[in-house]
Amino acid sequence: MGRRPSSGTDSSSSFLKFLNDDDFDSRLKIPSRFVKKHGGVFRRGFCYLTAGGFPRRRWRVWVERLGQDHFLGDGWERFAKDVGLNLGYYVVFSCADRSELEVSVYYTSGCRKENESGGIPATPPKIKREEEEEEEEKVFPCGRVQRAPKSWIFSRRLTADHMESMEIPASFMRDTAMAAYRSVVLRGGGGGGRGVWHVTIEEIGGVFQMRSGWSNFVMDNGVEIGDSVWFKFIPGSGNEIDIHLTRKKL
Repeated sequence: MGRRPSSGTDSSSSFLKFLNDDDFDSRLKIPSRFVKKHGGVFRRGFCYLTAGGFPRRRWRVWVERLGQDHFLGDGWERFAKDVGLNLGYYVVFSCADRSELEVSVYYTSGCRKENESGGIPATPPKIKREEEEEEEEKVFPCGRVQRAPKSWIFSRRLTADHMESMEIPASFMRDTAMAAYRSVVLRGGGGGGRGVWHVTIEEIGGVFQMRSGWSNFVMDNGVEIGDSVWFKFIPGSGNEIDIHLTRKKL
């Protein structure tokens, strides 16, 4: 995998978001530290977004405040669709003007995403869903070609049923060859930590579930109903999954 992208600008005037929440295309949280230092960008209740590959486009996005948190709200969904954002992408926001943020988008590989046609894509890339099982060939702008099944990644918004076990899509188990294993290693977690959890896998009637050990992940990370968990197979590992936790929006 490529290195995490850098904005190439003063970090105090930019911030990076990793798109690992399954509803990122409806609104996006703005880091509190950025709002505190550069709140003037949003002084009119909205800001403009620009993106590489769209030289004549600006999107007006309204800023929502919920308690102490700020979000890119109305208008963000249109921007996400037009630019073709997807789960697993990195997005860097940099101050470009007093009311404008310049947006740079990077693939999971670390290669920068550009709109090579110079206009709005006719069909923006779809957010990957677990039922999409066929394979695709990904050709990144920097020339790297990666062949991977669409089902190598999935996410869940947690309910009460997920506190003791977690169902794994059959397509994920098949395409990653993890169906041959009776346990999985989870790496990652919430709060910026990098924990490791060993979890058993049970198959009943073709349904795969993480069982023993999953509750340890839940307790260690203080997982609550409504939180979202994003799972990504680590290529070449055999049975290891990179896991990210996103807290529910209050």
